[in-house]
Amino acid sequence: MANAFLKPIEQLVSRQVRCNCKKTHRTGLKKVVIEQNAIERLPQLLSEYADRRVFLVSDKNTQLAAGDRVLTVLGSMGFHIGAYIFQTDVQPSQADLGKLMLEVHGDVDALVAVGSGALQDLLKYYSVRTGIPLISIPTAASTDSYAMPFSVFFENGKKRVFRSAVPVMIVVDLNVIAAAPKQMAPAGAAAVLSKHISLFDWRLSKLVDETPYCADLARAMLHCIQTFTDSLSGSRPLYSMNTLESLVRALLFAGVLVSYAESIYPAVGSETLISDCIFMTGMFDRADIPSEQFIKAVATANCARITESIIAARPNFNMAKMLLDDYGWVMHNNEINRIYKEDAPEVLSRSGGFARYNKEMHQRRLFYLNDRWNSIVSAARDMIPEYTALRETLRNCVLPYRFEDLGMTRGQAQDAIIWSAELTEHYNLLSLIWEVGEIDSVAGALTSRMRD
Repeated sequence: MANAFLKPIEQLVSRQVRCNCKKTHRTGLKKVVIEQNAIERLPQLLSEYADRRVFLVSDKNTQLAAGDRVLTVLGSMGFHIGAYIFQTDVQPSQADLGKLMLEVHGDVDALVAVGSGALQDLLKYYSVRTGIPLISIPTAASTDSYAMPFSVFFENGKKRVFRSAVPVMIVVDLNVIAAAPKQMAPAGAAAVLSKHISLFDWRLSKLVDETPYCADLARAMLHCIQTFTDSLSGSRPLYSMNTLESLVRALLFAGVLVSYAESIYPAVGSETLISDCIFMTGMFDRADIPSEQFIKAVATANCARITESIIAARPNFNMAKMLLDDYGWVMHNNEINRIYKEDAPEVLSRSGGFARYNKEMHQRRLFYLNDRWNSIVSAARDMIPEYTALRETLRNCVLPYRFEDLGMTRGQAQDAIIWSAELTEHYNLLSLIWEVGEIDSVAGALTSRMRD
């Protein structure tokens, strides 16, 4: 049977999809519109809400970018509109959630979120808490979270991920996307290109841990990435309307993919772990803190370099079998405390129960790794481009690709590679190179030319 997901996203989201993995995939997203001047179609698109009572939420920047036009278009057609405009940058938190609960009054047929990732995450969570349907109007091609059934909140400087609603409708006005600040599209490009790594990790986890996996979904996401990278041409390749549309489509499918897969696996791989480790521990010597997606671009590039070491040589599995016998647990705990500081107790409480530190499970996985090594190498070649090609794509997207671009030292980069896997129990590329006893040598090789 043909891959059912190799269709425009507009044709996918309105129905359940039965695919070759024998599962029926579905998402709460019912309609997607991607076109120039899409905001002008809002009265028609929202016509199913008979009472025409909507509540718009934006911030002071996105209100200027699109919110004012949304209010004008809907108001001229008789919609009853409430509105709340955040006057400061939105960082999803319980405090911001409380502000919304105080502002949204009476009967509301639908929420209209006009903004980018942070504001949309807040509204997705508010939607799942209240049951009010959400209409999403993105103002930048900066994140893959628009259609994702999760929201990221920040409390006391710590990132927390919660299950959320997905919008019932996403309306992307390409004119608004093209007018967004120029740093937004590179952030979105980093999110899309990082899927090379998370998709490989998803496949790897299937090979080693029998994690549920859908090859058709993975192939469709790779197709979206390839369409985007193929569109990069000309003197300002990232900012043409054609490229921005390809980027938007890839970002939206990346979010829908998580709903279809019923798993966060396709969205969060080793690149995210390295990025989270760097971000949460402040491993950079710069006054201006790099954006999370820019850090992820560097992590993606270096994960591609790690996979090249996997392709280049088969591990010595006999040596790897002795890893846990000689593992220094005191050193392990000391290093976690050194790197994660006040977060170390939480990290240790999780990593202490990870199956990779169980001797019996370690031996079983080594058997699978040895037996399926050719399949692992094939997946790496199939899903992750060569480092030199990926580096060129990152450059075309105005993205960094070296740890030193973030102001990191050699020791900091090695720490990020070696210890970021402690942030999850999911099997991934970093777990693999630890499992075969090569994580120290790989980290050393990747950072050999950096300053101390």
